[in-house]
Amino acid sequence: MDIFDKLEQTGKDLVASVKSLTDTSAIKIKIVEKEKQIEKMYALIGKKYISLVGENLAPELASEINELKNQIKKLDELKQKINSNNNVVVCPKCKMPCEKYVIYCPHCGNKM
Repeated sequence: MDIFDKLEQTGKDLVASVKSLTDTSAIKIKIVEKEKQIEKMYALIGKKYISLVGENLAPELASEINELKNQIKKLDELKQKINSNNNVVVCPKCKMPCEKYVIYCPHCGNKM
């Protein structure tokens, strides 16, 4: 095999390697996207389950769901602190922020 044949083969090998890397990268991106979709679906299923069962929690999930509710409560308290510092209240009906001194919610018309 002469030098030109070797160069041609090296070029072909390089092209094949780059194509393989490109294909692998594209597949990895699709995997990450699918994993994100699956996580979102798990979260959606969890939210639906909690809303459907209410207080009738499956014993196997009770501690996790109660911890989730505690974390949501703490998050709401932190949001209330920020709103309080900014003279903002949250409408109890539509949950939208309103100025502290309004009589009716500008979003849904609920009496504050």
